Amino acid sequence: MSRRGLGFGFCAIAAFLYAINYLAAVLFMPNITAWRNPPGRLGTAYVAVGDQPLTIAIVALIIGLVLIACAEIGERKNKSEGE
Repeated sequence: MSRRGLGFGFCAIAAFLYAINYLAAVLFMPNITAWRNPPGRLGTAYVAVGDQPLTIAIVALIIGLVLIACAEIGERKNKSEGE
């Protein structure tokens, strides 16, 4: 597997984890009986769920972007050496 493909895989994982974090909060909303406005019901559920998936998503996105950038830089370097 190439670095570029692996980088896109990490970016896809990051997008999935980002969406799952909010989906978990929405699914937890019916269990919230008391909330303040702001942050409201969704914000209270989001705090209760936690932000670990968001942290992992940011790390995965950074790794993915670094891998894609390394692949692009290596490809440009190979093209310039071939000329």
